[in-house]
Amino acid sequence: CCAASLPVLFWLVCTTSMPSKLGLLALGCAALGGGVAAGFTAFFSMQAAPDANQRLQPAPPETATDTRNVWQKLAMSYDLKINMDENVMGIKLMRRWLCRKHAHGSVLETSAGTGRNLKYYRRGQVTSVLITDSSQDMLRQAQAKVDSIEDEELKALFRLEESDTVHMKYAADSFDTVVDTFGLCSVPDPVQAVKEMVRVCKSGGKVVMLEHGRSSSPWLTRILDQQADDHARKWGCYWNRDLLQVLQEAGVADCAYVQRWHFGTTYYIVIETPRKLTDTQ
Repeated sequence: CCAASLPVLFWLVCTTSMPSKLGLLALGCAALGGGVAAGFTAFFSMQAAPDANQRLQPAPPETATDTRNVWQKLAMSYDLKINMDENVMGIKLMRRWLCRKHAHGSVLETSAGTGRNLKYYRRGQVTSVLITDSSQDMLRQAQAKVDSIEDEELKALFRLEESDTVHMKYAADSFDTVVDTFGLCSVPDPVQAVKEMVRVCKSGGKVVMLEHGRSSSPWLTRILDQQADDHARKWGCYWNRDLLQVLQEAGVADCAYVQRWHFGTTYYIVIETPRKLTDTQ
């Protein structure tokens, strides 16, 4: 589209005054640069890893960073700090895709943070949404978003609770859908967190996740490893975890659909929990 607009821009420059020409040239350069940047981002961001099961070197040991304290400090400014990154990387579209396509019935969202997925749940598709996080300050931000919903029937679907994803207090087979977006990088035991999500999900339901972890490209994984501790101290997140290994150790690798983006660092995961024998009789 940028190339197609160049003849029009050239005609406008030739038929306008000098001040206007300068403005049009600046506008054209900005549009062309933006188009090139958008195309570059789209190409490299939306390429799935060629081998979703590729194994890399194990991640180095993690330091004992207290991620909960980090999230408490970030709560007030978190949305502002990551909003541009999520726009450029297409993360908001992926959040929407995940929730609109898979979330149905009674929903539990774990590690929900400031509630960045709230606007993607559809009334009529979900019957209730329980928003949980271990950070009270993050939940206050999410509560403010719920309070701002004008549709009273939609607002009534949401309930917020403080909860630890690794040790959930909910009974087994409680929810039709369990949603987790960018939470496995922050919990102390991601394997146990996945086991808990599957435990509280009803048989025949879905556990759906959007996460980031080790890259499918060795050069990028080395960078993630080198900066992992500093990143965790700043953002409360270990971005170099081997999520394929996590799924394997949690015993769900065989029933998990995994698609990877952004050089294999973003994981789109759908786990369909198997139906119990009593459900099929």
